[in-house]
Amino acid sequence: MARWRRVDPPGIAAVITSILLVIGAALTVVFTVRIARGGAWEGNPLVGFLGVYGFMALWLGLVWRLNRTGIYVSEKALRINHPWKTRIIPWAEVAKIYSDSAVLLGGATFRPAIWIRLRDGTQIETAIQCRTRGTRGGPRKRIGPVLSRTDYDGALEVLREARTRANAS
Repeated sequence: MARWRRVDPPGIAAVITSILLVIGAALTVVFTVRIARGGAWEGNPLVGFLGVYGFMALWLGLVWRLNRTGIYVSEKALRINHPWKTRIIPWAEVAKIYSDSAVLLGGATFRPAIWIRLRDGTQIETAIQCRTRGTRGGPRKRIGPVLSRTDYDGALEVLREARTRANAS
């Protein structure tokens, strides 16, 4: 099995989503203990049970996916995690790793993002963006890690080195 290594350092978003995971797990435990001790329901207990546990499952699933959003590398492949999907790409299919404007609703945004170009010409935007400073305004995406320029350049370098190592072997 491949050992995956995250290319971007943990930031404040990782701390916040970790706290939300702990809160969600604690609420689920509290609710379960209350039910186990014979807590009474007003109305249909099945509907309440399914509603509460369904909400907690959605909460924990979404927060977990947000916590794991980013780019991971192994010796054989690149894994791109978005909040809604994961894509694993063998290094042999990666033609180029580069930085370009992130896209929102078909238009370029103010922040650059890491992009992957495949050998077949497909371009894939990752969730990692670079924090920009200045007075220029414009649309920005709010999902995924937003790194300092140093961390962003470091993530690009890690990706390029991993691709080089994989292609050399």
